[in-house]
Amino acid sequence: MLKSLLIFFLLILATVAVKAQNLVPNPSFEDTTSCPVFSDISYATGWENYRASPDYYNLCSASGSFGIPYNWVGQQNTYEGNGYAGIVAYASGSQREVIGIQLTQNLIIGTKYFVSGYISRADSADNSPFTCASNKFGFKFSTIPFLWSAGSYAPINNFSHVHSDSIITDKSNWTKITGSFIADSVYQYIMIGNFYDNLNTDTSDCDYSLALAYYYVDAICVSTDSMQCNVQTNVNNQTNLAEFSVYPNPLVNTINIDFSRLLKPYNINIYNSLGQSVFSKKEINTSHLSIDVTHLNSGFLFLTILHDNQSYNYKLLKQ
Repeated sequence: MLKSLLIFFLLILATVAVKAQNLVPNPSFEDTTSCPVFSDISYATGWENYRASPDYYNLCSASGSFGIPYNWVGQQNTYEGNGYAGIVAYASGSQREVIGIQLTQNLIIGTKYFVSGYISRADSADNSPFTCASNKFGFKFSTIPFLWSAGSYAPINNFSHVHSDSIITDKSNWTKITGSFIADSVYQYIMIGNFYDNLNTDTSDCDYSLALAYYYVDAICVSTDSMQCNVQTNVNNQTNLAEFSVYPNPLVNTINIDFSRLLKPYNINIYNSLGQSVFSKKEINTSHLSIDVTHLNSGFLFLTILHDNQSYNYKLLKQ
């Protein structure tokens, strides 16, 4: 009897463990084959080019084109970790870029799955073709892989399992795209991008003759557990924001930082859009801090907080 009960509880624990898993390997593009030096998503271990020429960026890159936060399309800190991908979601010439990866487990027919990921619109200069914004960015599942280099590419057929109907315009923060679906096939691969043609994609700020909507992509999750993928409506631009509050954004004269759980003294650095340090302070030991930035020029500011051996990055717009 005791043996039967033990087996029963072990089966329950095993089921819970499976539910808690994120089925996407290398979900935050952390693992690399090497530091990126040119446009190739395969620098991120496991990820493949399913259509056109998606990009990969990492803090380790010595290239000014594929580094973080500064790169050839604009500037943005990671949502989490050290890397992210870059994808053209819309082009006036119908171009689309898609990335994909094999899941750690095949999806089970009839099972409900929760999906989430974060994107941030490229913040290139106003006269750049990369100023466009679009909707329909999302996730699509497949039973087969697609390899652009081998002449096989992900179809643009006006369907995806999860996508955003809203036009994502935010250049400062990371916007969460999330949803759920019930698997109708034994899907083995996830694809990321816009799978809708131009007639079925809404856009804004696409005045440039060769307009492109380009988005950074980070923190992808697929799970049977909604808590694992944190499927909810609130959207933030940083992990663990329950401990930190940085406001306002946009700002005019002052940056305010509140700490709800101050474990250890923290360090703060602020950089301007050129990567120059404009503020630095160490061993701060107060739960509220106000920083006067009146003297700084308008534009993007990058705030880094180092606290309890973790780094938290914020992108702020000074008006």
